[in-house]
Amino acid sequence: MDRRTVLHSAAAAVAVAGVASACEPLGSRSDSASTSAGRRSAAGENASPPDDAATTAAPGNATDTDTENETDTDTAGSPLVVRSGAGPYGPLGAVDANGVALPAGFTSRVLAHARFLVGTTDYVWPEAPAGGGCLPGASGGWTYIATSAQFLRGGVSVIRMRADGSIASAGRILKGTTAVHTGGATPWGTWLAGESGLFLGQVRETYPDGSRAAAARPALGRFSHASASYDADHGVIYLAEDHADGGLYRFRPDRAGDLAAGRLEILAADADAGTDRVRWAAVTDPDGFPRSTRRQVRDARRFASAADCRYLDGTCYVSTSDDDRIWAVRLSAGAGGGPFDPAAISSQAVRGETVGAGPADGGRLDGGRVELLFSAAQTAAGQPAASGLGQLAVAGSGELFVAARRPSATLLVISAAGEVAPFLRLPEHRHSEITGPAFSPDGTRLYFSSRRGSTGRDRAGVTFEVTGPFKTIS
Repeated sequence: MDRRTVLHSAAAAVAVAGVASACEPLGSRSDSASTSAGRRSAAGENASPPDDAATTAAPGNATDTDTENETDTDTAGSPLVVRSGAGPYGPLGAVDANGVALPAGFTSRVLAHARFLVGTTDYVWPEAPAGGGCLPGASGGWTYIATSAQFLRGGVSVIRMRADGSIASAGRILKGTTAVHTGGATPWGTWLAGESGLFLGQVRETYPDGSRAAAARPALGRFSHASASYDADHGVIYLAEDHADGGLYRFRPDRAGDLAAGRLEILAADADAGTDRVRWAAVTDPDGFPRSTRRQVRDARRFASAADCRYLDGTCYVSTSDDDRIWAVRLSAGAGGGPFDPAAISSQAVRGETVGAGPADGGRLDGGRVELLFSAAQTAAGQPAASGLGQLAVAGSGELFVAARRPSATLLVISAAGEVAPFLRLPEHRHSEITGPAFSPDGTRLYFSSRRGSTGRDRAGVTFEVTGPFKTIS
């Protein structure tokens, strides 16, 4: 299954979520190409493209007078065939005692409630649980990491699990920050937490094992951080900006595993190579003052309020919340467009974050191209309008999980075969959103939060665990 096909299906899942819930490589490159070609043929070679106003509108508009050459480049083709169905786990059953609808064989438990003690520990779980991830822990256990999006009272908390899944301890590893949304794991066992909502927000490197205090990493830029994703192939970090005309950044550390110093770059248009082509341009002042980082390169590529970014085998995927779109930044150095191999993900992903040992800028990443994979405007006639595209997680089996806020709080699953279906939903959490989806290291447990719970308030946030017959690599 070609990555492009999978993410077309993933994004389109948001469009069919209302129907279904009301409603990183497999085979050779030639297999992938033939699958993609087959799907395009099924869709029709002469299929009409989506409405131009919907699919080619700029994702953000620059307002500074000295940024007239900033580029908002869209490239969109006809969507591939989307097959909705029961998915790899079957249809959803009745809502359980915790308010979660799941397929047969799966069960949920409430791991933590905002403003209540976590298990038998003395730690009170924070309000507004946002991003999340898992890292291996001591003695066969693991740690679930959750950020808090509270203004001025945000931070990062952890729940440390024993090998049998019981709670060993809980605590906070970062406090006093502003609106920390999702973050990113590193292969050396740290978690990157970026502040959102402030034009001078910064990234702090946290230590889930509690061995060290969190450390600010100003070299990664001062802006409204949405997400961070480690590129194991080249030892660089991609950073998405939560701003109406934000950018996509790349940080190249001077030394592998050391984020204290390096080069910050922003994705920019490469007009000489074509309208959809991009390059990386240096951000000369990562501190972002007095001139913001996104304004330091005149032809910077704009993204309309990024919700998440994730790297997988040569492509950095970006979801944008202002226009409900999924973008694919196909990077150079021979990457992008390769076959979709679930087996490779288990060695690269740490529960939703692509990580792995890799040299600092070990390959040439001089440019690439940007593709629009999906727009909410592509929703078929008669279906509910798709909105609220959110965070992503990749399972060890290669399945892609996508959080969608509306028409209901839903976590969708996209199989390697391209079938799209709701995996779970929270029908009573109408004014909340699913955040922080992440798998335990062995892939048998899924964690996620409802940021505002059933009342729609940050103080009602709740974090869940789901167990059951998840597919794993054989």
